[in-house]
Amino acid sequence: MEKDLSFLTQKYIAHKGLHDATTPPNSLPAFSKALKTGYAIELDVQKCVDGVAVCHDNDLFRLTWQNQFLSDVKVADLPNFKLLGTDVCIPTLNQVFDLIKGKTPIFVEIKSNSIKTGVLEERVYDLIKAYSGPVAVMSFNPFTLKWFKKNAPEVVRGLLTTVWTKELDGCPTTPITRWALSNNIFLKLAQPDFVAINIDDIPGKQFDKFSNIPKIGWTVRSQE
Repeated sequence: MEKDLSFLTQKYIAHKGLHDATTPPNSLPAFSKALKTGYAIELDVQKCVDGVAVCHDNDLFRLTWQNQFLSDVKVADLPNFKLLGTDVCIPTLNQVFDLIKGKTPIFVEIKSNSIKTGVLEERVYDLIKAYSGPVAVMSFNPFTLKWFKKNAPEVVRGLLTTVWTKELDGCPTTPITRWALSNNIFLKLAQPDFVAINIDDIPGKQFDKFSNIPKIGWTVRSQE
């Protein structure tokens, strides 16, 4: 059965939800604002120590000012981590699905740097199977997409890509990894349905190989 990819480019996508100085990113209020404004939603997913899929980066310091990692925190302790000094807590992916209820597309970025995949991917897939609405998974990690290709081929999957330089957040530590990911040498491994490209890298010859699939740009910070 052919996948329906039409939702990928029907709406602008709110990166980490529609957030501002008083509405933290990757939060239920930010996702609610995006929904009410008519945007699709992009969010980040990591797993906490008990394996639950949670919407946040692994490093908690930037938004909660707590010197901890999400991978060391239990889901029951999430209410203790307030975002940007507000009363807003870090949500689980299940809470986001319960909030949106299929009313706008959701782009789930799975944060993973390892070639050993499966735990977080399976948790996300279990939630997607029980969800009714347009969802796509995305990752910089081609092995995450390989897992979905093998275990959940019906799920729309997208490859996040950029020309990696050391000043970019999340930059791979080794030159060979930066080169491999920048040149998408694992493309056949991932076989994405779409690609999400850093707009600072457009145009670029390394992206010519994506000519036959939908393309999304990240992250746009101006109307122009």
